[in-house]
Amino acid sequence: MHAITTTYPRSWRAGAHTSSPGRYQGAERAMMSWLSGRGLISPPYSRVLERTEVARNCANSYPAATGTQLETISKFLGLWFAFDDPAEGVGTGGREIRAGRALVGELERAACQEDPFLGAWWELGQEFKRAMSPQWRKRFSGHFEAWMYSVEDEAELSTRARKGQPPRLHEYLPVRAHSVGVDNWIDLIEYTLGRELPADFLSDPYIREIWQLTRVLHTLDNDLHGITKDMNEGWLNAVFSIAHERGLSWVDAAAEVARLHEDLLARFHRVEERARRRTGLGWWLDALHQMLAGLALWTHSTPRYSRLHRLGGETLEVNIVFTADSETSAAPVPVAC
Repeated sequence: MHAITTTYPRSWRAGAHTSSPGRYQGAERAMMSWLSGRGLISPPYSRVLERTEVARNCANSYPAATGTQLETISKFLGLWFAFDDPAEGVGTGGREIRAGRALVGELERAACQEDPFLGAWWELGQEFKRAMSPQWRKRFSGHFEAWMYSVEDEAELSTRARKGQPPRLHEYLPVRAHSVGVDNWIDLIEYTLGRELPADFLSDPYIREIWQLTRVLHTLDNDLHGITKDMNEGWLNAVFSIAHERGLSWVDAAAEVARLHEDLLARFHRVEERARRRTGLGWWLDALHQMLAGLALWTHSTPRYSRLHRLGGETLEVNIVFTADSETSAAPVPVAC
């Protein structure tokens, strides 16, 4: 048995604890009913979605969300999975701009009737429209369009991999850090708090750095817990890229991914200190902690992923440890201004 560990500060888990079933079960039922009623999930896929535990993920990632908000974001994430899983390694069918316009409320409902996914995104766009500003919705839809384009990029890498040319880590990570979809997940922090970031928040280099680090940290955590799933489905994974690039076993490559996660988390802490001093966005950074911890707890426990992997006759266990904040400190890391 081989074991690897990723760590997060204990304070990050303060809000992102494992939610009680009573908090998210209603949202789960509402999501499944909504998707089924629109013909978006077949009976076999509904079982896949049930194993994904979408609403529990939402409840853990957004502890401040109301019941209505949990239903909306659960429907969004469930719809996302129902669309994304078949598109993984294949592509999105050229729906990028129309999907983004549906979410931002720029498409008429009649224009979405022939595509049930577009119709569902339009409905969600109407729910977001009641709560969020045009500025937020434009950013949200833009991130969703960018995610769709990144799925196309990932499909190209997958085609190469099937031809015996798997991507190196420096090729894979920039694509996967977008196709993992965490940009929209970050945007939803504001929706669940009913509070928006200032229009110029990304002009601060430290906030830009925090955003990018959040993408990669979640990607690495997702990949460590997705080794078996990705192996069985023939999907890409940072572990596979490192193993191929450096001639390592998958167990040793997974250990390298865990070390990279720890290095990037240390950088996150140091950049965050400066971001707090300069921007006054502590409320958003606190919620970002909870979101990342919630996502980590979800990947660690949901049946969609696994903490145990059988790799070439060896067993690998992936652990998550929440440490005292003082144990996660690191030397200063420079950030380009």
